Amino acid sequence: MKYQALLLVIAVLFSVLMLRVLGDRPVPTISNETAPYASAPIPYSGKSIPPPASWLQTIQTEKLALTQKPRVSTSTTRLSAPVAIETPAVSQNSSSASVCDLTASLYLARDITADRTLLSKNEQQRWPIASVSKLMTALVAYEHMDAKEIISVSQSAHDHAQGYASLEVGASYSVNDLVRAALTISSNDATFALAEAFGYDAFIAQMNKQAKDIGMHNTSFSDPSGLSYLNQSTVSDISLLLRYLYTSAPELLATTRKQTVSLYDSAHHRTVTLSNIDYFAGTDGFIGGKTGFITESGGNLVTLFNYHNHILAIEVFDSADRFKDVQKLFTCAKQASD
Repeated sequence: MKYQALLLVIAVLFSVLMLRVLGDRPVPTISNETAPYASAPIPYSGKSIPPPASWLQTIQTEKLALTQKPRVSTSTTRLSAPVAIETPAVSQNSSSASVCDLTASLYLARDITADRTLLSKNEQQRWPIASVSKLMTALVAYEHMDAKEIISVSQSAHDHAQGYASLEVGASYSVNDLVRAALTISSNDATFALAEAFGYDAFIAQMNKQAKDIGMHNTSFSDPSGLSYLNQSTVSDISLLLRYLYTSAPELLATTRKQTVSLYDSAHHRTVTLSNIDYFAGTDGFIGGKTGFITESGGNLVTLFNYHNHILAIEVFDSADRFKDVQKLFTCAKQASD
């Protein structure tokens, strides 16, 4: 029993001694030099987690990017009601290594001067052209109406714009001013006002006749604005329209490249100044063109550029980034034409 008591005392003393030794050891600390996130980001699932100090900056940068980067719907659903959103969509950054890596489902780069196609994809496929239709609307008004005729914007024209009206009901403009509104800010009510003054059904019939006369045999129009997905054409046909405008109605193309236009509302005796929604308006080498967007079409953009005294038609349909796609396609076309 004595030996057992002695062993128990020794065990207790040993335990106390070990606890004291361990208790005297310094507690590990993490300095600013070795703390996680203090220097290099830590890899996680193939991505990097930024240092805590940069988290707020990163979040603020992403929020700023979301507010500044225009968004374009790429839906091509054919059953939903068309929605017109005519605002420029320019992506300032591209991670693509290839300058010809386009988002557009249909495109065409054609040298009109040499009558030669440089680059194309699905150039004969019919597609909703949206507000590109306004080029034909403007042409019919230009060739078949009195430019000085004064037209009042009716409630009907306003309503037909489907919530995307840009002119005041009761305002009165000349045919020429309504054409300029249609071509620069893509005014839907301006196109309906023109069609109503001419005779709506007769105006649409003239649009279709004009298309056939130009040789646009895969093109059809059902309204003057392009809000209907039944307004359809091909990039090949549209190049014929652009060529016709360049040779026979250059004044219309000149309007599309103005950064601003002024309209006179004679009903209220005031001048209204409009800013062109086309990103290329006023830029070097840009001859003219037209934007277009409804849900069914995606982003459309048709343009003419001057390159070494050659007129190039650069067109994209169903694009997620139409202005960037046109920029890239124009670069490719220049390389192909050299």
